[in-house]
Amino acid sequence: MLIALHKNARASVLAQRFGITEQTVYKWKKREVFGDRSHTAHRLQTVLTPAQEVIVVHLRRTLMLPLDDLLAVTREFLSPDVSRSGLDRCLRRHGVGSLGALKLVSDIHGHSARGMIKSLIEGRPLHEILDGKGRLRASREALGEALSTEQFSADHRFVAGEIMQHIEQIEQRIQRMDEYLLQGLQAYKPQLNLLQTIPGIDRIGAAMLLVEISTDMTVFGSAERLASWVGICPGNNESAGKRKSGRIRRGNAWVRRLLCEFAQAAARTRCAFKAKFDSLAIRKGYKKSIIALDFHYTPKHASWLNMAEVEISVLSRQCLDRRMGSREFLRDEVDAWQQARNAQRRTIEWKFTRQDADEKLGRHYVS
Repeated sequence: MLIALHKNARASVLAQRFGITEQTVYKWKKREVFGDRSHTAHRLQTVLTPAQEVIVVHLRRTLMLPLDDLLAVTREFLSPDVSRSGLDRCLRRHGVGSLGALKLVSDIHGHSARGMIKSLIEGRPLHEILDGKGRLRASREALGEALSTEQFSADHRFVAGEIMQHIEQIEQRIQRMDEYLLQGLQAYKPQLNLLQTIPGIDRIGAAMLLVEISTDMTVFGSAERLASWVGICPGNNESAGKRKSGRIRRGNAWVRRLLCEFAQAAARTRCAFKAKFDSLAIRKGYKKSIIALDFHYTPKHASWLNMAEVEISVLSRQCLDRRMGSREFLRDEVDAWQQARNAQRRTIEWKFTRQDADEKLGRHYVS
């Protein structure tokens, strides 16, 4: 018996009526025609004309556009049907597939780059500008093409000179601020030197960190509490045995920024932090690995804590080698020994080098 079916009939009824699956019914309901479609893959146009390729390569070299931005520009003004993979093949074919390869100077504020820019502003000939190339890897031909003054007018030279003066003024102000900061921390020079023994921390970074957290660690109680105050502890959001978001909370943004800079610098050194970062970056990614390096503790067996053990040993031999009659007499003797020791400015001659510490005690540096 034939069953009259309307167009909105249930998929199960239609599938039973025609002996097909429900997925096939859903697929055919979305079609407007009943004929079979082609089985060949539908691909967008991946080949640009030679004139279009010239324009795309020129845009890549002059504007340094990423692939996605260049794809949007190409689809808007050149060819709306070009694919991303086809555009990428076109760029690779012309040798401009990587933006890193197009950068002639890694640091525009470096010594060589700054000297060439100043020479360009002063209006010197191109051959004199290229003489200040220094140790740049880029060839003279590539630099000459980039420094071509055909479209560099007097107005451009004036604006570039004003911008260069502004940059130098800001750099001079930053340098004066750094000098003033270090001058004010002369009394904490031992603490600054101790902080600089940690991989990734330089003199200015140690000074800024010392200003933020001070030298009195008793207010925090422990390294874990300090990390919690900064806001780099992993979150512990667990309910009914199910772990939820572990994102960090809001803490001291200034200290967290410093620790992130230290972690990024330490990840590029030859110490245990680099090995730890490389192992974490595979599973967690770059940003989470940086936060994981921030959340580290000072181990009990770290080599830099031997300084305290050495001083205690010297104190025992030089001051505590006899019986003290009272607590007040002991305190006076220790204070006198401490003042004499500081006046001598004695240093420790380490036999255990930094490289040996990284190799033998690397597992103690990062949690």
